Amino acid sequence: MTRTLVVSTSYPAFAGDPSGHFVASEVEAALARGEQVTLVIPAAESPREAALGLRLVELPANVAFGAPGVAARLMEPGQRLKRAVGLMRFLLGARRSITRLSRAEGPFDHAALHWLVPSAVPVFPRGSARRVELLVHGGDARLLARLPRPLARGVIHLAATRASLTELRTMSQAQLDGLARLADLSRFTRRRVAPCALSLGGVPSRQEARAALDVRGELLLVVGRLVASKRAHVALTAASALAALRPVRVVVIGDGPERARLEAAFPHVEFTGALPRDRCLTWLAAADGLLSASRDEGAPSVVREARQLGVPVVSCAAGDLMRWAEIDPGIVVVP
Repeated sequence: MTRTLVVSTSYPAFAGDPSGHFVASEVEAALARGEQVTLVIPAAESPREAALGLRLVELPANVAFGAPGVAARLMEPGQRLKRAVGLMRFLLGARRSITRLSRAEGPFDHAALHWLVPSAVPVFPRGSARRVELLVHGGDARLLARLPRPLARGVIHLAATRASLTELRTMSQAQLDGLARLADLSRFTRRRVAPCALSLGGVPSRQEARAALDVRGELLLVVGRLVASKRAHVALTAASALAALRPVRVVVIGDGPERARLEAAFPHVEFTGALPRDRCLTWLAAADGLLSASRDEGAPSVVREARQLGVPVVSCAAGDLMRWAEIDPGIVVVP
């Protein structure tokens, strides 16, 4: 039986929690293949239940991780020191736990490290797995791009030496190209683009979703963390211009430090706050369109979900969206 290690700083804390849902889908796929999975993640407020075949290693982190993102949580007034300490506790605890397990049981057959920073560097001890798969998402790709180039290059080269077989997996071609501009990627045994799996089981039909939510007219959604980089104000400005021409209901799903400012600027828009994943998908199934204005994306999960549900998307150019739009008429990319 293949022994697989998964390390992630984001994972659902409870049923319906959207945090790290794509990591959970990857874990479910590994379990379905018959792999024995050890999952190293930050502890939630309440202990999680482990599925059959899953060994959970939950480590204290003083709630440093979670929505709307570690950077925003670290900047929250009155919480900075506590969460900074929590971040360090998790990083050190994860490294010690992986070292202990690999020494006691031998190196893992496969390690899937979500977010190159910090899961690969500095958390993962070299040689703790025979094969390492580094999964780069949006947050770590943006962080590496903002670091001084010599530092970013050093981090990427360190990551490439985590095992004798080290694979670099990005969510988009744009991310892979961006990393290639920062460092020589030839040290990686393999490089590929493969977005994480998405699970959309149990989503109601459009008709059922609209009835459940009492949606009667045209519905446009903006979905995501309400942080500056997501540029929700751009999407809402466009939606407001459309609403001035015809009746349109505009709903924002998500929370974050930008929410109060957005609510004041767009009083006609409905803000639901963060919703359980199944509820969010119900809204998405009911929608006539999804608006996305972020330019810092690789393979946006919400766009992929919308298209799987047949919902049209209007988006700014980001990640691989231009490539997707070339083969999917349901995606319109605007400047």
